Amino acid sequence: MQKIMAGKLNVTPPSLNEAKTYESYKKELKMWAAVTEADKKKQGNLISLSLPNEGKFGNNLKERVMERLSVSDLSCDDGLTKLVKFLDEELASDATTDLIGIWDDWFDFVRKPDQTMEQFIGEYELLVSRLESAGQKLSEQVKGFALMRKAGLSDLERTLILSRLDLEKSESIYKDIKIQCTNLLGKVFKQGSALSTNHTIKLEPAYLAQHEDTLATMGY
Repeated sequence: MQKIMAGKLNVTPPSLNEAKTYESYKKELKMWAAVTEADKKKQGNLISLSLPNEGKFGNNLKERVMERLSVSDLSCDDGLTKLVKFLDEELASDATTDLIGIWDDWFDFVRKPDQTMEQFIGEYELLVSRLESAGQKLSEQVKGFALMRKAGLSDLERTLILSRLDLEKSESIYKDIKIQCTNLLGKVFKQGSALSTNHTIKLEPAYLAQHEDTLATMGY
């Protein structure tokens, strides 16, 4: 909840219990510190008071803060920094668990039978963004080829997409694969409607014209 007062932004401190991960909570803290009208000398105490005693990141967290950090520790310009350092130590194992969970979500993700290609790509990019926000940088090639595999493309579909790529342009290969997947399969494509089956499928006219020989060779 937030409101504008006399040209200043008054922002409610982020809630640890509402955060999906500890890393996302830390990011919210940085954003809050950047826009709050609260003086730096008060920020550490304000956040300490907002911490839960019971929650998914452990119990008695507020009490542990009170035992380890004094009011004077928190009532200085770097009070919030001291608090975050303490939270890092307390919740380090949870942060590791969070990271493993983010990787698991990405590894296990595949396109659902009722998803269009655009819907699938939207969810895939969200998982990639979560990884990169956690400091896990994926190469453009990994992101692109993993997208095709997780989309459940047939051999013919992959052949057509790869035929339109310049594999030497590694810096744009992920973007190019996304474009070709959408162009080839269209917005109405559903998983299981492979080109080699009798299902109805939307193919862009440009692909039919440019890959007539390939399609004929593969029996389409």
